[in-house]
Amino acid sequence: MSDEGFRGGVLFTEIVANHLYSNNSPTMRNRFRQKTVQVHGPRSEIQGPSARLTDNTSNRPPNFDSSPARRYDDHHNACGGRGKMTIKIYDLCGADDRRFSPFCWRVRMALAHKGLEAEFVPMRFTEKDKIAFADSKTVPVLVDGETAMNQSWDIADYLEQTYPDAPSLFGGDAGRALTGFINAWTNATLHPVLIRCVIAEVFDRIDEADKAYFREDREKRFGKTIEELREEQNGALEKLDGALTPLRTILKSEEWIAGDAPAFADHLIFSAFQWCRIMSPTEIVKPGDPIHGWRERMLDLFDGMGRGFKAAA
Repeated sequence: MSDEGFRGGVLFTEIVANHLYSNNSPTMRNRFRQKTVQVHGPRSEIQGPSARLTDNTSNRPPNFDSSPARRYDDHHNACGGRGKMTIKIYDLCGADDRRFSPFCWRVRMALAHKGLEAEFVPMRFTEKDKIAFADSKTVPVLVDGETAMNQSWDIADYLEQTYPDAPSLFGGDAGRALTGFINAWTNATLHPVLIRCVIAEVFDRIDEADKAYFREDREKRFGKTIEELREEQNGALEKLDGALTPLRTILKSEEWIAGDAPAFADHLIFSAFQWCRIMSPTEIVKPGDPIHGWRERMLDLFDGMGRGFKAAA
């Protein structure tokens, strides 16, 4: 995809800007500005409601003189030496092997887009010891040869630079910049409204071993019990409808958010809807909505990969 092909991203950026300044409060606009600062640089991704990541530790050689890198070196040696290994992704897992993290889904879609195979290693919220070697407390974590890193935006950027002959995620520098804007919008606007629509149903479908942690962490974060948040779901869905206006507007005229073909901009937003689809039976978007049609097309990508993961019922 060329820079010129990213017309959808340009239109989406204009629509979001107009929406923010015409319909949202100054508080919302300030929050969005704060979350877009340095969105394209290292350690820049602002993780949303279900993840808080530590600083990025990407591209460090295994003999780098620091404790986190040394932990990676030990892990790498334990995996059989320094030859090129299959890409490995540490992936959040709920009950019944539900792979639901929107941030892990971003990486899953990016790998499929690039045509790269990977091993996905399941882990629960409370199994942070599995990714201590990468100096991370949350997923996704990528291991590729002698590189270990976290943060879905940085992983996508790494895949783009490391595998340049595979299909591009961004479509050039201009497309990357616009995708960075969409990344910030997804984190700052879409995730916060979506989580309130499905948080109680996410709680219902995580592993039993994680429920005490999830309840304590989310109730502290939202200042309400899971039960109170469940009662507020209908009101949250009404707020979501307004937040989706920019997305709905662009998809009335464009088949893909990225323009003439799907790209990482589409994968970013689709991953949020896939998170909801896998963990909640709530109808987030209805048939006939342009977003619903786009989500169906996204589910069909890569030989129907997204449909291979069971929807909540």
